[in-house]
Amino acid sequence: MKMISVESARNYIKELENIFYSLHVDDSIWHEFDTITDQYFGSNLREIRQDAITEEIAITWHIEDVQSIRPDLTDEQASDVLIHLKKNHDANDGINWYIIEIVADILFPSSAEHTEYKDISA
Repeated sequence: MKMISVESARNYIKELENIFYSLHVDDSIWHEFDTITDQYFGSNLREIRQDAITEEIAITWHIEDVQSIRPDLTDEQASDVLIHLKKNHDANDGINWYIIEIVADILFPSSAEHTEYKDISA
């Protein structure tokens, strides 16, 4: 078996993680990735994954996420939901599937007779 440096392993893992993020893979893929890296690197995984101090994180939501809850929304409508979430989110609650659904339903009620945009920013 070929030995690789900790730095090389760290770079490979980060590259794979970036690819997974860009492809928006589901949780089962992430779980499999974690299982494989844990099996392959074992006790060295903590050292490999450890970076310098993490000063910030960002969680990304996409229009596809909104449309997975509300497939009837157009890209523009789903974008409006994301914009509203960004402008008005409560740091205590954050943004989650339930909050996305509520905002989408308020902005764009599901019933056929209520399809116009409602401004709820106050």
